[in-house]
Amino acid sequence: MIALFLAMANPDSLFAEGVLHHQKKEYSEALSLYRKAIAADSARQMSWFVLGILYQDMDSLAESRSAYEKAFALSPDDPRPLFNIGITYEEEGNLPLAIQSYRRALSVNPGYLKALFNMGLDFAEMGMSDSGEIYLKRAVKSDPEYHEAWYRLAAFYAKRGKTTDALMALSRAMEIDPGYALLAKEDTAFAKLWDDARFKNLVK
Repeated sequence: MIALFLAMANPDSLFAEGVLHHQKKEYSEALSLYRKAIAADSARQMSWFVLGILYQDMDSLAESRSAYEKAFALSPDDPRPLFNIGITYEEEGNLPLAIQSYRRALSVNPGYLKALFNMGLDFAEMGMSDSGEIYLKRAVKSDPEYHEAWYRLAAFYAKRGKTTDALMALSRAMEIDPGYALLAKEDTAFAKLWDDARFKNLVK
């Protein structure tokens, strides 16, 4: 009985059991266990971070952001909570606040790839082409093997009629993952290039 009580009060055990329920999408059970783990030890950054993920999975985005902020306060050198806050704003369609959160993440880690990439996409979506290009280029500079960023940069250029730049970026994406050839032939972002001989030769 004592051993069972200690297990129930142990934040590691509570957290681990919560993760199991979370993975099974048993959200109510996971939420109860995560809360108990935090009650047992409120200084565990990972408990708050995963609680934020759970709330996000439950579409409780305001609660998710609150949990992420607490996670960040406990570990201010970790940009992940700030990045995830940005994702919650994207899910609400609030791109300016998403970008603001990604800026916060980059203030912690200027080379944080996910934040650079998402900022580029969000700026482009908002019609701020110059900023979109800057951040997508920073993303591929941060990780030259990040094939999705190369592909999105290629699509960005293709939509804007920058054929040479689009082909260069697409070629780089295909070097890393040849599957992008088929995708580009069906992606309407590249519609302006479909009749271009250089494009056809590249993706054949």
